[in-house]
Amino acid sequence: MPNLDDVIAIDIHTHAEEPCGTHGDDGYDDFQAAMADYFKSPNKHPPTVPETAAYYRAKN
Repeated sequence: MPNLDDVIAIDIHTHAEEPCGTHGDDGYDDFQAAMADYFKSPNKHPPTVPETAAYYRAKN
């Protein structure tokens, strides 16, 4: 178990749900919407790259 007093930072690795600057119409949006409905998610689309970055910046 690490000594938490010695921990300076924890690196978080994430993957973007959608590529930057592009959005292909390959049925992925319909799939994501159906999953959101099934799991009763308040989010109807996966987070964009800027939304993901903002989320983790807010945690800093």
